[in-house]
Amino acid sequence: MYPSLTVLLNDEHLVTVAAHGLNIMQVSVFGNCVSHEIGHCDVSGGLYNEGPENVSLSWLPLPELLAEDELTVRFLEAEACSNPGRTLEELYPEGLCSDTPWVPFEQAVDNLAQMPRLREGFDFEITMPTGESLKATTKAGDHSYSFSVTWDWTRPAQARVSLRSNSLKSLSERSGGHSHARVKLSFGDEVRLRVESAK
Repeated sequence: MYPSLTVLLNDEHLVTVAAHGLNIMQVSVFGNCVSHEIGHCDVSGGLYNEGPENVSLSWLPLPELLAEDELTVRFLEAEACSNPGRTLEELYPEGLCSDTPWVPFEQAVDNLAQMPRLREGFDFEITMPTGESLKATTKAGDHSYSFSVTWDWTRPAQARVSLRSNSLKSLSERSGGHSHARVKLSFGDEVRLRVESAK
């Protein structure tokens, strides 16, 4: 048996990723104030610094989050992944191509600042492993948020949960933004997330 992250959307199983052949796994949810979607979910894993080449895998596609959705991540033990992850080469056999020219990071942040905001922020509800409900709201001026559940080989019996939000200024300065929640999961624990536009 291996440490695993199981992801459910509205109690429907999406994917289970087990650490067989991996030394890091992560479930991420992210969104911003200029996109129509409340959030996107990404599940990834990899094997790094253990040989001549690193291995990066992704479990795609996953559905976009809607305001009424509840995402659950369980930290368990499993024998194998529910379905194999795929490399970038497998996901994009013809290569990563885009008609949009590359722009420096600072310019990309400036471009975001010119886009109309579709919402003022986000409200979050996180159900902790204890069953306690934690509610949080992005700060005034925040542009985006990120929620993650991460496991790595340095803490084999633990996964770490984080919820953060960023203004464009904090993104530009790479200052880390605001922390809204941090918690650790032990085997058998789960965390639930709901996100909606701030009222």
